[in-house]
Amino acid sequence: MNKSTLFLVSAALCHLTASAAYSACTTLSIDVPVTSIIFGDIPTSSAVINVPALNINNDSSDCTEDFMVNVTTYSTRPNGTHGWRIGNFATDDVFQLCWQFKGNLSTKPLFDISAICSSLGWNRFDAIAASDQNGSSNAGFADDVSTGSVRNLWFQLTTPTETDINDEQTFYISITAAAQDTF
Repeated sequence: MNKSTLFLVSAALCHLTASAAYSACTTLSIDVPVTSIIFGDIPTSSAVINVPALNINNDSSDCTEDFMVNVTTYSTRPNGTHGWRIGNFATDDVFQLCWQFKGNLSTKPLFDISAICSSLGWNRFDAIAASDQNGSSNAGFADDVSTGSVRNLWFQLTTPTETDINDEQTFYISITAAAQDTF
């Protein structure tokens, strides 16, 4: 059994430079009340979905926003080497992390058993995990989020097929608010 922990580190605040299209919008802002998810002890070759979802709230005073999600780093072992690596598929010492935004008060999504996170609204983080992936690729639930609206963010974690790493694993996720129609 190997521990996997997913921590949501920050909700990045972005500031909009006023333009004619968005002149009424002054400051973008999001609120993420829960800052970590602990998946617990998970066997190899297993898939789990976080419960409950992370509630991402547009708490700006006057901005309609788009949300973007990104994996920013992952666990480093006590000896300084990397733990599990993110990949397009779960393999030896490689995990897969998929995500989806759903509307407020939504129910837990179904597992994507396709192995590529391409069905049922799921999106896969790329193996490089360095580029932001916007929520607009998921049925638009992360697009055009009006002030005071909430979107639920779900993660499906698939653990490596085999691992000799018994350290707790930590994955960092950032959520960014951007001006409406940015993505």
